[in-house]
Amino acid sequence: MVFANKNEELRKHTTPPSCPTNTGNKDCPKPRNCAEGWEYYGGKCYYFSPDKLTWAQSRDECITRGGHLVIIGSLEEQKFLDQQIGTKMSMEPEDKFWIGLTDSINENEWLWVDNSSLSLCLRFWLGNKEPGDWKGKYGDYLEGEDCSRMGEPGGTKDAKSWLDVNCNRTQRRICETKSHL
Repeated sequence: MVFANKNEELRKHTTPPSCPTNTGNKDCPKPRNCAEGWEYYGGKCYYFSPDKLTWAQSRDECITRGGHLVIIGSLEEQKFLDQQIGTKMSMEPEDKFWIGLTDSINENEWLWVDNSSLSLCLRFWLGNKEPGDWKGKYGDYLEGEDCSRMGEPGGTKDAKSWLDVNCNRTQRRICETKSHL
């Protein structure tokens, strides 16, 4: 009898096989392996913030939540994030999300928050002017653009949505942590 009760309990907490966790099918139950307010995809949990902070504040806030600013490791992950934030953004052109990528130590040497280098194969810069290290219209950003953000309203067709910007701007953020399966 105890064994039957355990099986019944497990059955209640398992996502049905007809409901893959990464499809966004709203008819399927949400997986129970991410904290409240986090979204599951591919073995990871993602938090899309509603508030805006600087890049450094965002990095610290993600750590406080038990994760880090997102490190994008595949085209599939980039497409998922691009689609997700495309639906979360307002139409305000500066409503973007910080990712965990910066060249603040050495210009044009892009590093993720875990100090790994940006792969030449996995770059999703928007257009042909990014990254640009723009100093501002009147040179008012002497340090240039050393932090990366992403997002286009509605998402993009080619997944290219990264832009570099001054790290002291305030943006929303994407935090990431491993799923507790």
